[in-house]
Amino acid sequence: GGLMTSLENLWTFVTLMNGPLPTEIGNLSNLEELSLQDNWHSGTLPTEFGNLARLKNLEMQRNFFVGTIPTELAKIVPLETFNVGNNTLIGNLPEEVFVNTSKLSFYGVYGNAIEGTIPTKLGLLQQVSRVYLDGNSLTGTLPSEIGKLTRLVHFWAHDNDLTGYIPAQVCALPSTPFNLDCALIDCSCWRL
Repeated sequence: GGLMTSLENLWTFVTLMNGPLPTEIGNLSNLEELSLQDNWHSGTLPTEFGNLARLKNLEMQRNFFVGTIPTELAKIVPLETFNVGNNTLIGNLPEEVFVNTSKLSFYGVYGNAIEGTIPTKLGLLQQVSRVYLDGNSLTGTLPSEIGKLTRLVHFWAHDNDLTGYIPAQVCALPSTPFNLDCALIDCSCWRL
């Protein structure tokens, strides 16, 4: 038999499920929550995730996924939580995701091998309160557009290779919810 296309929630916590996810997961058109954290899943994140048009929560942390974050995630407009922390993902952060997922409040890609710079389009996520980019190989500077994220509670970007200084727009935020490597980044605006 096939997968149940009317399924709305799929949770598997610490079940030691393993192996790659089937591409047929994209046929679960009514799925609103997909939580597969703390398992032994491997392989790549299926591009078919982009077919999950009603998905609000995608939690895949602490598995063994490889490859890149699919740009097809940008098709999931209602997405609120995206967590793929502690896998072995590579590549850049797909900026398309920041353009189309305006409801995103949690963005976690910590503990992977993500490279490149922090996209300026991250500043489009007006609802985001938690951003976890720590423990990757990100380079470049903090974009000033982060200063537009007025709902931030946490912005963790330590354990990367970021340089430069904290832009004035970021220092002007009402709180300082940041965890950065101030030995590599000039954090002096916080000390004013």
